[in-house]
Amino acid sequence: MKQSFVTVFQTSYFSNGYLPVFFFCVLAGLIVILFVWFKRDSNGKMRSVKPKMIFLGLWVPIWLIVFVLPLGGLISHGYKYTNALAKGRCNTVEGPVLLIREQPKRGGGLWLQTPKQASFNSRSGAGATQRNSTPPTNAPGDLVKIGDRMFVLDFYSPGLGYQQTAVHGGALTNGAYARLHYVGNTIVKVEVRE
Repeated sequence: MKQSFVTVFQTSYFSNGYLPVFFFCVLAGLIVILFVWFKRDSNGKMRSVKPKMIFLGLWVPIWLIVFVLPLGGLISHGYKYTNALAKGRCNTVEGPVLLIREQPKRGGGLWLQTPKQASFNSRSGAGATQRNSTPPTNAPGDLVKIGDRMFVLDFYSPGLGYQQTAVHGGALTNGAYARLHYVGNTIVKVEVRE
């Protein structure tokens, strides 16, 4: 019997909602630049060039760094991820989800992590205690393991990959059976068993 999966997430240029926001900010910044450059004084004459150049010399670099570069990054990552998914160039892992660490509902910062004690020693079988609480990454967010792969899901991260944590209604909860398509460490498609 073939297993049936439902797609709960597939990346796109608009996966996180930031692209329209950055596009709007870039457009607003361009309008400010054009307004300042072509502004006329009360007599209908063009203002002198020196104050305009000083303002634009301060405004444009900040505008480029804060809005235009992230917009370019989002478009570039969007192309990379959607292209990899469409052409089948992403890796796949399938299996039951193991939620190792859960992100608090209010976000990062306060982690309530207690060391887990394992009473297994493969050499002696004597029940020696070892610390098993150090995750492979210190990044905030859910730490999820499927098969032999671990992923960090941060609900507050602006990436185009899957970021929906368990506490925020995500599909990757403990024990769920899922198939993930990923590029690097970015999940580009999530399918769960019906």
